[in-house]
Amino acid sequence: LEAQLRGAETLFEELQQKKATKEAEVKAAKERLESLQAENADLEAQIEAVKVEAQVAGPPFCQCGLEMVRRECTDLVSPHYGEWCWRCLKGSAGCGQRIWDEPKT
Repeated sequence: LEAQLRGAETLFEELQQKKATKEAEVKAAKERLESLQAENADLEAQIEAVKVEAQVAGPPFCQCGLEMVRRECTDLVSPHYGEWCWRCLKGSAGCGQRIWDEPKT
């Protein structure tokens, strides 16, 4: 009976150690999660600021001096298919200038 009690106490101590280890891991994971959430919130605020700034700035002007229009490339053989750009309002009759958005990765 005494040997069973010692075995149970040893098992209990091992479980307590494992519990402490797991609690430390959980605490570290929660701290990392909180820091990542704060970083994410900062990045989202920066994105919103850039969006607002871009909307306030309005469309760019082409070499013709006209406001450019925003269009999506629908040419199936173009490497820019599905991408958005600013292009000259007159198209090929004007200066033909295009400003492509950053490619999606």
